[in-house]
Amino acid sequence: MEEVIFNGEDLVACGSASHPGATAVVTFGTRDSPRREAYFARGLLRRSEVSYVCVTARRNHWWQTPEIEQILPRIRSFLGSGRTDVRVYGASMGAFAALVFAERLSARSVLAIAPVFTVDAGRDARWRHDLVTLPALYDGYRPGGVETHLVYDRHGDDAPFVPDWHDYAHYHYPNCGHLILFWLAETGRLGDFVCNWIAGDTAAMRATFDRMFRERRRNPYFFTDDRLLTRFCRRHGIDDVQAARIVTHQYALSRCRTAQARELFSYRLLFFLSNRNIGQATALLRRLAEQPVTRNFTAPPRSILQYLRRGGDAGLARRAFGRIEDIGTAMPAVRDLYRDLEAELGAKA
Repeated sequence: MEEVIFNGEDLVACGSASHPGATAVVTFGTRDSPRREAYFARGLLRRSEVSYVCVTARRNHWWQTPEIEQILPRIRSFLGSGRTDVRVYGASMGAFAALVFAERLSARSVLAIAPVFTVDAGRDARWRHDLVTLPALYDGYRPGGVETHLVYDRHGDDAPFVPDWHDYAHYHYPNCGHLILFWLAETGRLGDFVCNWIAGDTAAMRATFDRMFRERRRNPYFFTDDRLLTRFCRRHGIDDVQAARIVTHQYALSRCRTAQARELFSYRLLFFLSNRNIGQATALLRRLAEQPVTRNFTAPPRSILQYLRRGGDAGLARRAFGRIEDIGTAMPAVRDLYRDLEAELGAKA
């Protein structure tokens, strides 16, 4: 039976220790977990029938909180001394915690997706806005003697910070950058991959991952990278204006909220594009572009600017721009892009 085992100002954790056996899984939540109000991998762990603890941060503190010294002993005592096969799993901010705290949880194995090894802005400045006012209590280091599996894009923004340690298992999935978790989830095989890891079956892990890799061009997220989508369009004789139009609409719905829109996007857009049916793909994108998107990313304004500057329809671009939801947390670079886009739209009014 699941219960809340820790409820602090910075951290909250729930878990179940009712399943027999030596295996237990500890997960750490991703960045912005409080906004999603979800425990990382909780549904999978419930279905897997293993004992588990899921830890979530109430804010993006990257685990730089004194409450860590309270929650780690609580996790160990909750799981009990008989758990000799403790496994720690996380992605992004959660991967950072998994790597840093694995030894202190007496873990046998770590699974880190989109791993972050340090929050020192001098070495990795991507998260400095979260850490401006926080003390540096914990930082990444190499978990000695812990079997470690790293899943990342070796050409993406995580790669420069991933150490080339040959005793770690490296899994490379291209063209997805730090958002690799979403790509893997869209394959429909991420759960199998994690269950293979929980079972300690590294051969099955590799086989499952290799299958995800081989099928990557069938993954709808393959077309959410504007470079890949534009390259695809050019290869199939689609002119730049059409390509820019598809890129623009694709971004307008890649962040869509409703289940119907997500289902249509996932299962129809790829089919239309793969069959070079650009008219139907664009019609689908227009239909789904009515969903709001988050104003926290550079991709939507960049794509709309590209569309406008290549002679695209200003009314359509203005309508797509109007569906972008301003959540008030955009970084300066994102705000500058939106300012440029507003100026471009004003010039075409």
